[in-house]
Amino acid sequence: MDNELNAILLEIKQIMDVYNESNWMRLVNICLDTVERGDSCADAVKSAYGGMGSFSDYVLPVRYDDRGNFSAQWQRDMSRLDDLRTRLYELAVLSAGDR
Repeated sequence: MDNELNAILLEIKQIMDVYNESNWMRLVNICLDTVERGDSCADAVKSAYGGMGSFSDYVLPVRYDDRGNFSAQWQRDMSRLDDLRTRLYELAVLSAGDR
């Protein structure tokens, strides 16, 4: 599970780097450091979900194409981020259940 968690966090970090995200990047970096130490970041992840302004509500800064539509790349990145966030939360819940 730790390998999958690490891979998810790294991919989220890559996406956020492209969009110069800094606020939620702190959570990702804290979790990466925690997982590398062999500890669980389940509590930190779970606390970032739920309620207004939570990580599950986060939207990457919108990018538009030449016609004023959402860019295809932005749509792909948002879709992938949604998938990664869902799996990150699932792993955090599973990890918390192991304690």
